[in-house]
Amino acid sequence: MTRLLLIACVLAGMAACAQPGHYRPNHPLDAERFGLRCDGDFDQAPSLLAGKSPVFPVGMLNPEVIEDRKIRHLPLEWWVDTTFSVDADGRASDVHATPTSPQTFSDHMVVAVKSWRFTPASKDGVAVASRCSTRFGYTLE
Repeated sequence: MTRLLLIACVLAGMAACAQPGHYRPNHPLDAERFGLRCDGDFDQAPSLLAGKSPVFPVGMLNPEVIEDRKIRHLPLEWWVDTTFSVDADGRASDVHATPTSPQTFSDHMVVAVKSWRFTPASKDGVAVASRCSTRFGYTLE
């Protein structure tokens, strides 16, 4: 069991975030770097208060999967575009992520976004709902 845990820890270190828009999996997001685009009738756009980046799908960290993807010249990078609503309480809902292959990347993104908290958009000093989108890149190095 300890050996499996050690292997999992070593493999988890392979998931890296080298470019803007990339974040370490399951680590707090930096609100200053976080790319958020929002639409709606507001004076002040919503901003991220707290949230972690999505978890990297463990199954994709298998060395055999990685080697197979390299041999077949498949990307070791997956982009997920996500749209969601931010309500007047600063909670994300109605989350939709672009399909990915495998689907687990999109699924993990949806779970992460649902846990994020925002300072809601406001109009004339009153909190209002908005519709937002963001892009997240999963990368294996």
